[in-house]
Amino acid sequence: MSCQKISIALCTFNGERFLREQLDSLAAQTRLPDEVVVGDDGSADRTLEILEAWAKTVPFPVKIQKNEHSLGPAKNFEAAILRCSGDIIFLCDQDDVWVPEKIQKMAAVFEKDPEAGLVFCYAATIDGNGNPLGISRAEISRAQIICSGWPLISPFCRKHDNPPGCCSAFRSELVKRILPIPHNMPHDTFFFLYLPALGKTVTLRENLIRYRFHGNNVSFFGNWHQTFLEHQKMERTSYQWLPGIYFNWEERIQEFLDWLYAQPESKYRAQCVRYVRGNQIHYPNRLRIQRNAVIFFPLWLLEIVSGRYFRRLQPVRSIFYDLGLGLLNTVNPRKSVSEIRNLAMKVFKRK
Repeated sequence: MSCQKISIALCTFNGERFLREQLDSLAAQTRLPDEVVVGDDGSADRTLEILEAWAKTVPFPVKIQKNEHSLGPAKNFEAAILRCSGDIIFLCDQDDVWVPEKIQKMAAVFEKDPEAGLVFCYAATIDGNGNPLGISRAEISRAQIICSGWPLISPFCRKHDNPPGCCSAFRSELVKRILPIPHNMPHDTFFFLYLPALGKTVTLRENLIRYRFHGNNVSFFGNWHQTFLEHQKMERTSYQWLPGIYFNWEERIQEFLDWLYAQPESKYRAQCVRYVRGNQIHYPNRLRIQRNAVIFFPLWLLEIVSGRYFRRLQPVRSIFYDLGLGLLNTVNPRKSVSEIRNLAMKVFKRK
């Protein structure tokens, strides 16, 4: 299946500092896009001037839309996507730099594999001056999304490296089936949660973007390095705290499951259903085991034999943590839950 048309959905907001470098990298692609659709969210600097001047120099259409009212990043991308007419849509931030072969290599995946619905690449990181930071953007995204709790819903969070939206491309026929984006969800998370249920997800383990960290990043935080270290620490201890937040996510988990059941039958939908239904069994069972490992020892064995531990994050640590915490709770019933957890964390703390 050939890609007849490729669209880039580019969102901007007061991006004059880095925008021109990103636009030049789009124009330097070895496989040019068939259109660039821009959603500007009310820039008060020279962003629109830069876009309009650039549009006159490139051999493909550039459609610029200035929003009457600020939409925010997620809804701005949604509006830009809906204006795209291509078969394949690439998301684009205003402050990164694309490697010249990015479109060519990612489009080739769709051409070779008709089942591919979502393709993403890796990204190197740079600072505001373009200097390498020496860390993969995928590592940062993975820590972010795990700390947000999304592994309770999506198998994608366990199997893949959870890149930002600017690393992705997807079939327009699929993405337009899942819109609109909920107001309380980042667009990156939304696409990586829903699209894998509709088609095959493919990872290109090449740095095809130079992702820029600077003080005004919409999608991250000012002190990114300190935040990353904190998220890494939370990721390493997710076997301890993920079960504890499960009941806060029950409604959202059920909503996603209901959406899955409403989709056409496919092996991708079936994989997601099995994972979500497994979570609805696994995490309540883990909490029971942690409460009393003697009474619920058969459940502990069941979760091991069924493989549910091993299809989720940090299986070995989870197995021994649950058993240890449950035994401590059993022999120290008068201690508070927090005291028991602190004791268990000392026993099973990662060195």
